[in-house]
Amino acid sequence: MTDLWDAVPEAAQGELLPGWEPYASDERPISAAGTWLDSAGLCAWVRERTDHVLLGFSAGKDSIATWHRLLEYWPAENIHPYHLYLSPHLGFVNRSLDYYELEFGRPILRLPNRSVFRFLNDAVFQTPSNLPVIWGAQFPDFTYPDIYELIAEQLGLTEHRPWVAHGVRSADSPMRRMLLNKHGPWRPNERVFYPIHDYYVRDIRRVLEETGTRLPVDYHLFGRSFDGLDHRFTKPIRDTFPEDYRALTDLYPLVGLDSWRRGETDAPDV
Repeated sequence: MTDLWDAVPEAAQGELLPGWEPYASDERPISAAGTWLDSAGLCAWVRERTDHVLLGFSAGKDSIATWHRLLEYWPAENIHPYHLYLSPHLGFVNRSLDYYELEFGRPILRLPNRSVFRFLNDAVFQTPSNLPVIWGAQFPDFTYPDIYELIAEQLGLTEHRPWVAHGVRSADSPMRRMLLNKHGPWRPNERVFYPIHDYYVRDIRRVLEETGTRLPVDYHLFGRSFDGLDHRFTKPIRDTFPEDYRALTDLYPLVGLDSWRRGETDAPDV
């Protein structure tokens, strides 16, 4: 973890990473009928091209189902999950990740989301007194392929160039359906694919029921996985896990402003 964090500034200077190698081939995951492969066919297609796979794991229902899907095609030890956090010190998030490590028997690499650096550089929920320190630090603006490269380097998989799985579903929203229908269930320039792209909510529910895997507390708090700093997330955290809310304010001192302007809380005390 420390090695990866320390490597980010150097990577941003272009001194370490050659760049995440895109998938270079004329082949496409298309059936004989000329349509995109279903999720089973896509997993089999990618399996022929990589022995190892990275998994973007948010701890949401779709990423849980994706992990179970990958287990149908890859050995458990060849699946390498990673979680991108907005704060490393949120107990309710870390407890969920600990549970999934036990459930799947695999460590989950925990890394800063690229949004952390974007929020800091853009002074999101920051006090004016913090700005000279933040801007003086010159935090890097890195890409998701940079993250994939760093993970592969940490795991010793740079020669294998593993593909990266994400729990993206076409039925999740009209926009995603349109994009997947147009571009397909993969992003070849990043070696990314979507192993459950044709799943519906009923399919996710079936996976959870058959495996007995529990959803994180996020669904009780927010109705979805935690992935933002607006009122939808911060107010329930403040009310239910005050120690985690204090951890958020350590990094984002004015994070309570969104709730305050809605009249839901007092003004942040800074």
